[in-house]
Amino acid sequence: MNKLIVQPTAMAQWHALINEAQLAAHRELSEDLESYLVFLLMRFVEKPQIAATIFAVEYIESLLKQGHDRKDKLRDVGDLCLLYSSLFPQRAKRKRVNKTYFIDLGRSAYHHLSILLTQQTAVVFHELAHGFDKVTDVLRATRKVGSGKQLVQMATGFQVDKPYRN
Repeated sequence: MNKLIVQPTAMAQWHALINEAQLAAHRELSEDLESYLVFLLMRFVEKPQIAATIFAVEYIESLLKQGHDRKDKLRDVGDLCLLYSSLFPQRAKRKRVNKTYFIDLGRSAYHHLSILLTQQTAVVFHELAHGFDKVTDVLRATRKVGSGKQLVQMATGFQVDKPYRN
């Protein structure tokens, strides 16, 4: 069993994990994407109720909303799809959907969000939409490196899944 190395803050803990995962996955993320992932993981820890989410319904509802509600809902759909496709791929099987369901839906949500936002804030979501595979690889690597699996399981209360293969 790997030792859990505790950082001084939760943010530092998640940041160290993302950096270690990038090395393990041989993927380099921009500083903006690194930061986004750290805050995504911190936000996810506070929302264990997402397990009951029906992603397609959430996505359609996001497209029907206006203003900030639409942007927030699109971001949430993209984020949840990113987390499910990387950390919890077996849930696709349990929900009786193909593993690409989360990937395609997440990319689409991030793409729509990048169009709605101003140029400066749209950059991260454009990177997420077009680099979804790269970011997923990094998040998948968190399950394998150092104390990643322990950290994710402790923080979320969810068992980190084995990779899903059709």
